[in-house]
Amino acid sequence: MQGFGIRHVLNPNPYTGNFGNDGAKYAEDVRDVISTCTPGGVAGFIAETIQGVGGSVPLADGYLPAVYDVRSAAFQPL
Repeated sequence: MQGFGIRHVLNPNPYTGNFGNDGAKYAEDVRDVISTCTPGGVAGFIAETIQGVGGSVPLADGYLPAVYDVRSAAFQPL
């Protein structure tokens, strides 16, 4: 379920995720969601840095730095 103004993106799981361990491809999904599901800007980004469902799963390599760049380009303060 997505609340008002909240959008979910693909889970960057390096083991079972759509793009394997390619953090940059998951970051492109974030860019796509921002460009198609928002007015073009975001106020913030929330990530679970170690996923705890089914064990401890790290994020795909390079995901957080790549998403930081995407989010920074689209940042619009409230």
